[in-house]
Amino acid sequence: MNHQILFLDMDGTMAKFYEQANCLEQMWLPGFFERLKPYANLIEAVKMLHDDGIKICVISAIHRTHFNAVTIEKQQWLRRYLPKIFHEQSGNVIFTDIDESKAAAAQCYASQRGVKMTQCYLLDDYNRNLYDWRNHCGKAIKFVNEINDRGVYGPLWNGERIRHDFDPYRIVEELTDIMRDT
Repeated sequence: MNHQILFLDMDGTMAKFYEQANCLEQMWLPGFFERLKPYANLIEAVKMLHDDGIKICVISAIHRTHFNAVTIEKQQWLRRYLPKIFHEQSGNVIFTDIDESKAAAAQCYASQRGVKMTQCYLLDDYNRNLYDWRNHCGKAIKFVNEINDRGVYGPLWNGERIRHDFDPYRIVEELTDIMRDT
């Protein structure tokens, strides 16, 4: 698995974005992203995967009008919860514009490292990103949080899933199995 990359979304996947009251209205206030609580089980699993030699990369979208301020907050969040993996010069964090394809940004990142998209995996909570990723030949995995798997706004994701309430060992086991099977 040395040439594989696991890309992780932040908001709603590693960070409990929707737990904040009025999150969509509040998200542009200073300090919002930095104060988000982590999904502790996933954070622990990410540490374990990293220690097992899995290449970890964060890919997170930010609205262009708040790009600089939110970038700083998200970097601080990553340094707080995953300091061993994400530090100033790590180069394994991609911030995209909210309208940009995460798959296209990841494809550029991966090709610079000699990795094909078929060896790239995305763990994300948002179906649009997952379908786009799959269309670019990557393997997409839904992070099922407390609100995103009810079928209220469109069809349910029909691919691999990791649930927020899985313990860290189960998350590692399931992600490892998914990455091994391709």
